[in-house]
Amino acid sequence: MKSRLLSCIITLALLLSCLCVSGCQKDKGFPCYKNVARQCNDDGWVFTFVYQYEKENVKPIDGLVRFYFYGINVRYRYSNDYIETYTVDNKDGSTSTHEYQSGVLIWGRSKETAADSSKIDKLLENSDKESLLALDPNSLDFTSLDKEMFLRLMKEALTGKPQEESKNQTYWDLPSYAVLTEATYIDGYRFQVCFLIETGFVDVCYIDVLYQTGPGKTEYVQLSDLVSDGKATDIQIQCFKKVQEIAKQIEENETFVAGIDLYKDTSFGDVDMTRLSVFMNNIHNGNYSMYITD
Repeated sequence: MKSRLLSCIITLALLLSCLCVSGCQKDKGFPCYKNVARQCNDDGWVFTFVYQYEKENVKPIDGLVRFYFYGINVRYRYSNDYIETYTVDNKDGSTSTHEYQSGVLIWGRSKETAADSSKIDKLLENSDKESLLALDPNSLDFTSLDKEMFLRLMKEALTGKPQEESKNQTYWDLPSYAVLTEATYIDGYRFQVCFLIETGFVDVCYIDVLYQTGPGKTEYVQLSDLVSDGKATDIQIQCFKKVQEIAKQIEENETFVAGIDLYKDTSFGDVDMTRLSVFMNNIHNGNYSMYITD
């Protein structure tokens, strides 16, 4: 179990180094800007295309990732057919590879989407802005990804208004994205929060309630599913509307403590919203390690 958790943390750290951390936001002498285009789907998948570049007349920074495209599922923590692998060094000097159920769903890392992801990686690694804008759509052949969506996001990012990365926001200390969950079920449920941070601010926030259905880590039902499947009670529907409202406030105000006083002393049936306010305060202050579960 510890090996799995360590692997998740290492994987997340590597992704952060690729997607979030660059010298520009650390060195105020090299202000960086990003054009960000994003689509949020009802099934929880969020696809993002980012064009990252330096301010005009500023010397380029070595190793800066200029273009990238990724997808993250902000709604589901586990999926039965989503498997990751990790390698262990054995005492005899050999290594062995093990499989485990991933805690974060990332597009392009499953067997169904890996081929498309590889094509996009090669395209972005060997292209500049002008060649991408002049790309012939017929030259792209995807098996799982919506090509029209990819092309639209790419064009929007490449021609959109640039956003300067925040240098004052403390959220640079948080992962660029994460699915965080209360460590234990209390009164049969626990809160789950997923977020995406692109330029130091909260770009996407999704809040859910997980109701325990058994002892296993994947044995739960999500409030969002109860609502979409028409199985939620009136009080659960009210609760879901409230967490959606909270998430929208967080996105609009770009801070995890937006409107927190409006819900910290309220409850919906057995769901105590004060627990969510504590959750959000901890994320805001960078105390998120307690919410990383394997």
